Amino acid sequence: MIQNETETATPLRTLARSTPVKLLTLALVNVILLIPLFRVMFLIDERSLRQSEAAREVSATWSGPQTLVGPILAVPYVEEVTPSERATQAALKAGLPPPDATYTTWELYRLPKELRWKGTVEPQVRSRGLFEAVVYQATLEAQGTFTAPDWATTDATPHGRQRYDKAYLVLSLSELRGVAERVTLRWAGVSHDFQPGTKHMPAPSPGLHVPLDLSAWPPGTTIPFEIRIVRRGSQELRFFPGGEETTVELSSPWPSPGFVGSFLPQERRLGEQGFEARWGLTHLGRVVPQQWVGRGGGDFTTDSFGVRLVIPADAYQKAERSIKYGLLFIFLTTLTFFLVELISPVRLSAIHYLLVGLALVLFYLLLLALGEHLSFGLAYLLAAVACTGLIAAYARSLFGSGPWALALLAALGSLYGYLYGLVQAEDLSLLMGAIGLFVILATVMFLTRKLDWRSLRFVP
Repeated sequence: MIQNETETATPLRTLARSTPVKLLTLALVNVILLIPLFRVMFLIDERSLRQSEAAREVSATWSGPQTLVGPILAVPYVEEVTPSERATQAALKAGLPPPDATYTTWELYRLPKELRWKGTVEPQVRSRGLFEAVVYQATLEAQGTFTAPDWATTDATPHGRQRYDKAYLVLSLSELRGVAERVTLRWAGVSHDFQPGTKHMPAPSPGLHVPLDLSAWPPGTTIPFEIRIVRRGSQELRFFPGGEETTVELSSPWPSPGFVGSFLPQERRLGEQGFEARWGLTHLGRVVPQQWVGRGGGDFTTDSFGVRLVIPADAYQKAERSIKYGLLFIFLTTLTFFLVELISPVRLSAIHYLLVGLALVLFYLLLLALGEHLSFGLAYLLAAVACTGLIAAYARSLFGSGPWALALLAALGSLYGYLYGLVQAEDLSLLMGAIGLFVILATVMFLTRKLDWRSLRFVP
């Protein structure tokens, strides 16, 4: 039963209402409330993890993040290895026929002189139960030029035969199952269809290739090409800057892109209707050379760049940001009840503070549950109205005063409005938090300026 000042005080009640015991009790209640608060925080992390798993499942059935490397022109070279004089003499001395020459196949790889990618990215939001993931279909066209390979410009000193008639063009892709349509190549005006595999080139990932005959092209000749490809993927689309001069232009109706990789776009336009971005790069900014001889290339992933289709802060991210202020909310609410208790003749017990704190914790659980079905703003409003209404009605019953209940309702409403502003204003959250805490501290100092902390009574 709630006691008031007119009741007979006993030594035990006097001790219970002493300043050290009262403040220790409030501190203990706040510590106890951390247990359910952390449980709700773990639940938010668990649901967020399940959303990430759902996104991976959608990617597994659609196609994952995509990186395009190439095109890369490859020209085989058959090198004849003549046996040494010592090996020949040893064979003859042993009465054996001299060893035959052996042949080793290498490749000369060359990247485009000019490479211009242009495309559109059409996003789709796919659901797996309550969880969402973003996928896309990108229609991409590449134009550029190659310089016909010239062995004289390499460090190799071949003593064999260049197989220009066995040349091929490679386009490396993250996943072949993301190819939505036939991929075509126009090489010097002649159409070709890409075939699966990267042939002899150990590319960084699976890919496609087109056999070409370069016999009619003298070394150093400029050869134009065009490629059209439709790719399905999820979350990210990246490119490798393969040309001496590389240009990438992308547009999409997705309103919240995130630019990723080693290079940011030189030009970009963001808005509610989508984005446009343009990259312009030279080969001097990457680690892979323009031409090399060997059996493979280099690290094509280090210098990749592109765009990530970001889902704006979802219910789990915003609920997580909100609950970070949970301890502050509990402390401010219990402090408000404590100040009201000092002014009113009613005395509250630790159970009353604990129940009020549990109602505050329940707000975050309601926010999480409603946020999975409603927009965050509506879920926040419903959860805040429910919890503030419950606490105000409880305060009306405790203090037996409508004005006090309305005052608490206004205070809690202000706190929830302040928290909503912190969650929404990501860039200004630190500034708003600092100003808000300063205002709260100033208010508490002003209200308690005439409080005698030894007797917990206001003095004139």
